[in-house]
Amino acid sequence: MSASTWIKLNAKALYLMQGGTNEFIEKVDLVPKLELLAGATVATPIAGKFSLNIPARWFKRSDAPGQMAINLTDTSEPSAFKPPTTLSATTSSTFKTIEAPSGEEFDFIDSRSAGTSDPRLADFQPNEVLNDGTLLPRYYFKVNEFKDFSKKLTTNFTLLEFISDTEIARGITFPYYIPVAIIRLADSMQKLRDRFNEPIRVSSGYRSPFYPDYQNNPSFKSAHRFGTAIDFVSVGDRIIDSQADLNFVDDKVFDGSFSGASNRPSGVSSLGFEFSESAAEMGFDIHHSHLDMGYITQDKELAHVNAFLV
Repeated sequence: MSASTWIKLNAKALYLMQGGTNEFIEKVDLVPKLELLAGATVATPIAGKFSLNIPARWFKRSDAPGQMAINLTDTSEPSAFKPPTTLSATTSSTFKTIEAPSGEEFDFIDSRSAGTSDPRLADFQPNEVLNDGTLLPRYYFKVNEFKDFSKKLTTNFTLLEFISDTEIARGITFPYYIPVAIIRLADSMQKLRDRFNEPIRVSSGYRSPFYPDYQNNPSFKSAHRFGTAIDFVSVGDRIIDSQADLNFVDDKVFDGSFSGASNRPSGVSSLGFEFSESAAEMGFDIHHSHLDMGYITQDKELAHVNAFLV
């Protein structure tokens, strides 16, 4: 399933936007409504009219929009989205390793071809269906022993930091498998750290099927299961425990048009993040910042980490 689209409304048109970008897939031009104001007939684009049957179709997509950004003074036109060249499923056979930004390499595993030869991999439920029909990841890399967790993914982050603290505390059995998307997540977190120029204390990244919540509900959907979500509790000496702290993080992460007043607030980020977690989602008990890249799975996983495949 692809990342969720979003809707943009400005004084010119209504746009269906590609998730994670400021590029439109489709648009509906607004037709200015003529009104008599102060004795003169003027066009009022804010009261523009458009055909609802086209936006209704957008909500029937598999990546239906969940957020909307409105700027009625903006008359600019976003650029058109050009779909990236995706890698086919057969391409995976040419990759043996995935290389982290640090230069560390890990064994690249296609679960569809490796599953029968490695029964332990099946414990990680590759390709299994979650409660809304989304499939869990297909592509993983392998960690053979605990000392491998000390390997650096980036200049400042080790692999251990991208594994759930809860799972580590409960004990981990090896070999352990991690969705390849975690490599790009680490790269993005390094770039975020560079923006802050401060250490970031990560509390949870990937959560395997052994995570307690998923043991109780195996089909529960969470971006942490895809290697595309991160929780962190501090930036430098700043503990994240207030709305001001969430805003502080989001201002660095999102480049603009950030919608922060709803479930799974979303926006455009050059770091690749698409969603943040609101205070309401935390029950107004703020104790971390959650960022994620959506649910990237199956063949889209290869395009997501293409730059790191060897």
